[in-house]
Amino acid sequence: MFKRNMRALKNNNLYLWKKMNEIDIESVKKAVEAHLQPGNAIVITYNNVPLDDINNPYERTKQLWHQMIKSQLVKNDIVFIFGLGLGYIIKRAYIETPSRIVLYEPHVEVLRFAIEYTDLERELSDPRVLVTDTFEQCSEFVRKKYLSNDKIEVFFNDQYGTFANDELGKFTSNILAACKNKLADIETGYRYRDAWVENIIKNTFSKSNYYSINFLKNKFEGKTALIIGAGPSLKKDIEKIKVNRNKFVIIAVNKIYEYLVENGIQPDFTVFIDAEATSFNFKNVIPEHLDTNIIMTLKTDSFCSRIDAKNTFLIFNNDETIFSYLHSKMPDMIKLTDFSGTTTGVAYFVAKILGFEKIIFAGLDLAFKSNDEFYANNEKLDIKNGDVIINQANIKKAVYLEGINGEKLLSREDYAIYANELSEIFSCDKTSKIYNLTDFGVKIKGMIYDDLDNILDDKDKSSIDKILEELSNKRLSKKQVIFNETLNKEVLDLIQQCRDLKETFLTAKKPSSEIIKKITLAPLLYILVEKDILNLLNRTKEVINMFEFTLEFKSLCDKAVESIEKIEKFSKQ
Repeated sequence: MFKRNMRALKNNNLYLWKKMNEIDIESVKKAVEAHLQPGNAIVITYNNVPLDDINNPYERTKQLWHQMIKSQLVKNDIVFIFGLGLGYIIKRAYIETPSRIVLYEPHVEVLRFAIEYTDLERELSDPRVLVTDTFEQCSEFVRKKYLSNDKIEVFFNDQYGTFANDELGKFTSNILAACKNKLADIETGYRYRDAWVENIIKNTFSKSNYYSINFLKNKFEGKTALIIGAGPSLKKDIEKIKVNRNKFVIIAVNKIYEYLVENGIQPDFTVFIDAEATSFNFKNVIPEHLDTNIIMTLKTDSFCSRIDAKNTFLIFNNDETIFSYLHSKMPDMIKLTDFSGTTTGVAYFVAKILGFEKIIFAGLDLAFKSNDEFYANNEKLDIKNGDVIINQANIKKAVYLEGINGEKLLSREDYAIYANELSEIFSCDKTSKIYNLTDFGVKIKGMIYDDLDNILDDKDKSSIDKILEELSNKRLSKKQVIFNETLNKEVLDLIQQCRDLKETFLTAKKPSSEIIKKITLAPLLYILVEKDILNLLNRTKEVINMFEFTLEFKSLCDKAVESIEKIEKFSKQ
């Protein structure tokens, strides 16, 4: 039974399979025990606490399913199960619904015991099922699989709800945050899709001396990075940063660049991510000439590729179809990075690629001390009717989050999602020490909160200077020339791919999965019509007549033609 389960688990979750192989079953039995109940049902205990109903686990899980799951679930919906026990709960979900199932078991000993003694081969072999022991894989499942109209249900038994109540609360909060984040990503994509495609095309052809960020991989091993955000606590640290400037490399978000320069601090690297209006962050310096190394994506505001900087580095996200395509064509030159969509998150992953041993954050608060508080770069904050209002225009929902000192802090709903995301990322980082200088911010797991004087040592910075001086040499290396020439060629091919598809959409008469597939395989076009495709796929879960569906499919084809014409227009500018 164990071998069959493990064969299935290897295909289900390779990470968990490796972990299970490393755990000796005899060591597990110290914490997990099996007990035969009246009626021949077997229940296991974890540290003497029963994990299933001790009277009739079969009947109880059936009752719980009908009490908890009120929706009529279909195959695209998702049931998140908290706790495996001896497997009664996942077996009940598996026979009750055709939907996707994600089971999270927080205790690896329980997983190891169940895989040894319970036949889970059928469930583990089914691609609609994922079994995991990490929040991170649950969140990743949502990011990759969840669509806006998919129903989400959470299923757990009484015992887990009692003995692991705190863990259950964190689990449900994590799932909710991941779903909100995915919906926000979809809306962001809809809002910026035209700008992203235009930026990709303009950025590719307006500059011929890009570096891939991976050209710097592990160049700063053993060194210290200071990532500077725009939070209000930065003001208290600005003088200490100036005094200790030779002890770290500064990676700044572009929003804070001008404030740093005005205070005598020149960032080594500056991260640009926003798709639009980047120039508005510069009021007193000339943004066309910046004495820094720029880090950006191809989707970043094309204004940034026209800046005369020391060097410009491109970073590629593995969640983007177009970047995955470019990686497949340029695997030795483009490496994909699982970075957050925020500028500060990108800065962290840049620091990881570059190999820094210590990563220190300044100005990462994700909270405000009071009403009428200012960001470090003097953005105005106001609170009215439960909303955070920035510069009298940008409105975010106000929430209260736990601070590093245990108090409740005024924050924003999007910051709550981001704090949860960072907690997942930092908790899994086993190779870097991550510090935060804030004295009042939101509590983020995996960070050490301390003063700059207590964190820094006397490591020499001369080798860092040497690396940056080498980068400032404007002569293009052969490797860099090949990178830029290949990037140009691949993006040109993507533009031509869209032109070649135009006639297909113009002549489409009836719904065709092949035509939809062609859109998904055309990365530039897919950016522009992704939401339209998702809406059409969501409609397939409803009862609609063929005439209506044909009209909606034709509308998608019209949108595809319109999008191809936009791509042609952007490529001629």
